Amino acid sequence: MKYYPQTFERREKLCYIGGISIKVLVEKYSTPLYIMCAQTVKSRVESFKESFKKYLPFESRIAFAGKSLCVTGFLKKLKELDMWLDVVSGGELYTAIKAGFDTKRIYFHGNNKSFEELEFAIRSNVGYIVVDGFSEIEKIRELSKKYSYIPCMIRVSPGIEAHTHEFIKTGKIDSKFGFPIGEDAIKAVKELSLIDSVSFKGIHAHIGSQIFDSNPYIELVNVMFDFANKLSDEGFSLENINFGGGFGIVYTKEDHPLSIEEFIKDISFEINKNMKKYNMKDISFTVEPGRSIAGPSGITVYRVGSIKKIEGFLPYVAVDGGMADNPRYALYRAKYHAELDEKTEAFQEVKIVGRFCESGDMLIERIMLPEISTGDLLIVFATGAYNYSMASNYNRFGRPAMVMVEDGKDTLLVRRETYDDIVSLDM
Repeated sequence: MKYYPQTFERREKLCYIGGISIKVLVEKYSTPLYIMCAQTVKSRVESFKESFKKYLPFESRIAFAGKSLCVTGFLKKLKELDMWLDVVSGGELYTAIKAGFDTKRIYFHGNNKSFEELEFAIRSNVGYIVVDGFSEIEKIRELSKKYSYIPCMIRVSPGIEAHTHEFIKTGKIDSKFGFPIGEDAIKAVKELSLIDSVSFKGIHAHIGSQIFDSNPYIELVNVMFDFANKLSDEGFSLENINFGGGFGIVYTKEDHPLSIEEFIKDISFEINKNMKKYNMKDISFTVEPGRSIAGPSGITVYRVGSIKKIEGFLPYVAVDGGMADNPRYALYRAKYHAELDEKTEAFQEVKIVGRFCESGDMLIERIMLPEISTGDLLIVFATGAYNYSMASNYNRFGRPAMVMVEDGKDTLLVRRETYDDIVSLDM
């Protein structure tokens, strides 16, 4: 199934990933455990690159959305794959620098960047600061007194409604992100261009996350080109148009997103049409996939603890993790597919819950699984994105370890937190 990492397999019921038994990985690193499949990461990155090469005769850039998974070892892998990167905070930028990323290949986003973060980005020579509001322009104006070169884009809210969860819709006019497309956005470009140190580079938009079809992107391309043409009429040229990310993935058998190639084919067709329509040239184009690269590449392994049965209701199966290592059910009622290691014959419906002191601490509301016993290993799929990156120390539990597997070798990306780690900042 599409929610399996590329190297996931069963050998006589035992589950393997990257050529290594999950049971062996758990014996070495304990549970809960995040596992990332390097081959799946590489395959999905190559799919974006090859699709653009096939359908678009202009420069294309694949910038990984760092918010989905930002740890040093993972970013090192993306650097090896010649990726660009987008970050949304000083901490993500610092992680990218520690991973050895070329800062000129970094987009710095965020709707409320601090003065200190902006200065850090400028000093670090990031390729693009994506300006998100008029107050940010004022901060850049102040910083221009100290720095002679500040490369800027603007983020626009294009007024496009993508069919996704309300909390992850970001392209609406009524949004905390970006300048409403039109007069506000044109005014922003004019104000930036009056700052001597600023080099205006282009425009950016992001319409949401977990989008399954290409129609919102087709609409976005047309809206962005129309706005680019208006900027051209005002005397402003662009070197980059960034269409953001949001490409959906398979979490359960009910999900049917387009393939990466299908998304890129449709987007490229619309770009080519608009480049010809407006007689434009010398523009590069960027997309910012995060979930669509990291999500299917990762799994989380838990150990089953207590099993509670109440007459007339689904059994509660509690695992040794939950909302602190995966808050997506609590946030979005997110759905997942899960399986047991060593057991395959599903015959009972259960709830998978966590061990945290919240009634909403749920991982899977209902799922058919084999007969479950305390100590069984439960594998939850498509957890590579927005799991570790949103993890917390709620109830003072340490965050899990993360490993990357490839060709029979495992590499520790993040060690398991200890009690000492949890109190290390306490005074």
